[in-house]
Amino acid sequence: MRLIFFIGLCVVGFVFSPWVLLPIALLYAFRYTAYELVFLGMMLDVSFGVDTLGLPFPFIYTVLALFLVCTMEQSKPYLRGTQRRNE
Repeated sequence: MRLIFFIGLCVVGFVFSPWVLLPIALLYAFRYTAYELVFLGMMLDVSFGVDTLGLPFPFIYTVLALFLVCTMEQSKPYLRGTQRRNE
């Protein structure tokens, strides 16, 4: 299931706009340990180059994927409610 979800995410990343990719990538990062999103970000940066969002920074997808992966890995225990409090 994870492979099918990632392949679908890649198709969405290359076919649709970044605003369609963002909620699906958030869902993927919430569900799985999403280190492959960094690879997808690099591939999107290589494919689309500098003119992706009109910014002069050419690695915007990679940086956003790194931020998303780091943020979700730190916040997952709190979002799922799996961490127990010391009482």
